[in-house]
This record gives sequence, structure tokens and C-alpha cells, in this order.
Amino acid sequence: MNKIGLQLLVIFLGMNTWLLSQCCPYITSVEVLPQNPNESDAIRVATYISTPGNGAFINHQFHWENDTLVVEACYYSGALAVITDIYDTVDIGQVPAGDYVLHFLASTSIYEDSCVIGESQSYTTTFSVSDIVGLTPNESESPILYPNPAKEWVMLRAVPEKSVVQVFALTGEKLEVPMYSSDGALMLDVRLLAAGFYEVIEYSEGKVPSRLRFVKE
Repeated sequence: MNKIGLQLLVIFLGMNTWLLSQCCPYITSVEVLPQNPNESDAIRVATYISTPGNGAFINHQFHWENDTLVVEACYYSGALAVITDIYDTVDIGQVPAGDYVLHFLASTSIYEDSCVIGESQSYTTTFSVSDIVGLTPNESESPILYPNPAKEWVMLRAVPEKSVVQVFALTGEKLEVPMYSSDGALMLDVRLLAAGFYEVIEYSEGKVPSRLRFVKE
């Protein structure tokens, strides 16, 4: 190999090493559930990450720093080059009405049963918790989706009779999900969906579409 070729190889390997050092874990989605929570809701944070080394979930924890909710999660990532998707939900509980910051820190460890942090990636967003007394009639009549996360069924309430409801993967793919009406609610059969995040869009004539996300466990 000539000198120029050797230099290019060194640069290429160096760039790939740097990219790998910056990559992991991959944070795909972080959601506060339910969407648009009020102070009576039991809040959860749902996360979807991927590890490059045939990974697994180790643990999570959270704490408050003034008005910032800090969620930390640790994942095993080994030497075997197999990308693994991992879904997790963190139970936060009831939160007083107000505006908050959510900071999510995802880290990888080379150990399967303990978190010795190697690489880390973070994601920061904001969310608001409303006062129950402050809800307007329009807000209270907006579609409500539960349970969330779900295992077998999702119930969608406050849906107008002539609405069209569709379910999408985060990739934008429209999914065929069995639905039927029961006691004024729309029931979605999600038993055949793979674990992950999904978006439900409710279309009503003359209204802006309502978008709700849920986690299938």
C-alpha cells in the first residue's frame, strides 16, 4: 500500500472510530404520557432507544432539579454487532400544574448487571401540566386514549360519531388495526402490534386532526 493509501485508511478508520464513539445509544423517541397531562394524571415517561451491541435494559431512575425532571437510563451494549430496540416506561406520578423541562440521559455499559457508564446521549424537551379547574370545555371534550402503555386494547373516548381514526407507526406507515365501538368508546385491538411507539390520528370534518401517541408493551 502506498503512503497516500495508508494515510486515507488511517483517516477513514479514525472517522469511523469517532462516529462510533458519538453514536450510542441511539435515542429514537421520548414521550410524556399522557399527552397534555393535568395535575390529576399519573405521569409516565416512555422511552425508545437502540443499542448497537445486542443490548438489554439495566435500570432507570429519576429525580427533580427544581422544575427539571431528570430521567437516567442505563443499557447493556456488548461486542456483538446486533442493533436492539428497547422500550421502557418510568412512573413519575402526579405533578403539580406548571411548565417543566424533561432531560433524558441514556447511557451504555459493558456489564450486563451493573451500570458502568461508557457512552451517553441526551435529549431535552419541555412539557406542561394543566390545572384541572383551568380546563376549558373544548379541552375536556378532546379525544382521550388509555391505557397508555397498552398490551392488548386501547380505548379512545370523546370521538365524534363520523370521525375517521387511523393508526401509524413512527415511520409514517399506516397500520391496519381492528376497531369497534363499545359504550360510546372506540376500542383498538393492538395485540398484534410489535412493542413500540404508535400514533393515533382522529380526523373530524371541520376540525384540526387530533394526534395521540401510545406505547405498546
